[in-house]
Amino acid sequence: MRRMLAVFAIALLLFGCTQTPKIPNIPNLSNLSGNISLPGTGDLQMDNNTGTGGTGGSTGGSTGGTGGTGGTGGSAGGTQYAHYDLSLTDVSINTTTPTVSYHVTLSVKVSYAGLTKPAKYKVSYYDNGELVDSKIVQSPKAEETVSFYWLLLSDGTHSLTARVDSLDEPNPEDGPAANNAMEKAYDILPIGIFSGDSGTQIEYDTYHAQQFLVPNKIGIGTVYVYLQASSQPSDVQVALELRRDSLDKPGALMKTNWIPATGLWAGSPQWVAVSYGTNGVFLEPGKYWLVTYLGSPLTGPEWVSSTSGAYAGKSARLDKNVGSGTVWQEDAGDFVFKVSTIPQ
Repeated sequence: MRRMLAVFAIALLLFGCTQTPKIPNIPNLSNLSGNISLPGTGDLQMDNNTGTGGTGGSTGGSTGGTGGTGGTGGSAGGTQYAHYDLSLTDVSINTTTPTVSYHVTLSVKVSYAGLTKPAKYKVSYYDNGELVDSKIVQSPKAEETVSFYWLLLSDGTHSLTARVDSLDEPNPEDGPAANNAMEKAYDILPIGIFSGDSGTQIEYDTYHAQQFLVPNKIGIGTVYVYLQASSQPSDVQVALELRRDSLDKPGALMKTNWIPATGLWAGSPQWVAVSYGTNGVFLEPGKYWLVTYLGSPLTGPEWVSSTSGAYAGKSARLDKNVGSGTVWQEDAGDFVFKVSTIPQ
């Protein structure tokens, strides 16, 4: 009897060890949406734009995950654009001293983000509301820099606007239009040199001259010289001439204007202007000169100059009491002047 009970107990033990454990039903997560919480795994968020959610991040998924490793989140951290969003990220020029009549390089940075790639787009720029130039970019990268040559035809403040427009008709941009344009203001300098540290007396029998350079055709409205009087000048007229260049010396006369010296105050230097009106004189590319002298042998002001030779143009003087009185000699330094397209 005891043997039979022992055999029965062993059989019962073996039967219990060979049973397959019952597996609980786990829902199919791929058919669910919304927020799902699983014990011990943190919060897992899912939406239509995500790849894999964050392993420990409570904001994984479309925002890219800030708490853990985060989800892949699409091309722009879970962008909502089914196609793409074009945007301008920067507009800049290659100089800190843009000057009238010169070219500068204008650089426009364009980027896109989205689930597809634009086939092509157009980048344009406008100067004070007027279209200047456009370029088409084919098969663009995620970020492109489009460069233009901007010819500065007038000094003063310029409102420059760059914009990008999609040309991909089968696959148009579906991002916001607000970031497709960018506006910047640039102050364009007149031609000239704007400060000095010494002065040269303007005289009756000596002509002083400053050369200036015009790279591209412009219409000028005003010329300026920087004059200083240590005491009240005599009642004398100061001649201001505009001349052409002749082998790096003042040549043929273009304009002569007279400035009453009594209008100057004694003390600090001041700009004295001669206005030619709107586009009063058109200058072709080349070299030109401003020349000063007194109309009578009285005491006149000084023309302020820089002894550093900061300007690329030359300076010159002509002494009527030396030789034939027609020989220009190169002078040292540069006289302070401005040549502007804006009429006074």
